[in-house]
Amino acid sequence: METSRRGTGVHMSEPAAIAERYLASIEQVAGTAAKALRSRGDLSRAGSAEVLAAAAALLPAALARHRRRRKGTLEAVTEVLTKYGQPAALLNPQAFLALAPGAPEPNPRLGGLLGEEGPRVAAFLAKRSADPVPVLGRALGTCAALVLAALAAAAPPTELGVWLDERAESELDDPARLLAEEGFPAEAFRRVRARGFPWWSRVLR
Repeated sequence: METSRRGTGVHMSEPAAIAERYLASIEQVAGTAAKALRSRGDLSRAGSAEVLAAAAALLPAALARHRRRRKGTLEAVTEVLTKYGQPAALLNPQAFLALAPGAPEPNPRLGGLLGEEGPRVAAFLAKRSADPVPVLGRALGTCAALVLAALAAAAPPTELGVWLDERAESELDDPARLLAEEGFPAEAFRRVRARGFPWWSRVLR
């Protein structure tokens, strides 16, 4: 099945269209979301944009891994999206992310969804932005509500499950892959970071 990319006339396969809808929905709110994360304290402009971008890049692979560990059931996906995805965070990130209602304190492991990769990603981002690792870790956990809501909105559960099957667990192995030239995590990281940290205020790295 092919889908036209809005306004371009370019036809994409359905998996590519799901990826585009997912990233576009986060891009639309990335600037506001990054600002909301900064309002929680102790995050630089670069750090707030990059932690959101990292969440967008890596959570699909983490959810795909979770599904495989649960014997590939679709319920494994829908349970996570329903429990942790918050449409309010996607619709109004300023209000939701700034207040971050609920307890406990957001954790980079995301209840095991990211697992040990969560703290490792926070440490990687800290080397780039000089923000404190614990603050980045909490922000990574906070971003999950928005990112998982974007995943849920990108496609019906069955189609989303097929797309998630294309996400390799190796995408989670090394945070440096976010800086690669190719691959979905690198594309997602670049696109969301660019919207959360505009070129005119960005120090090229």
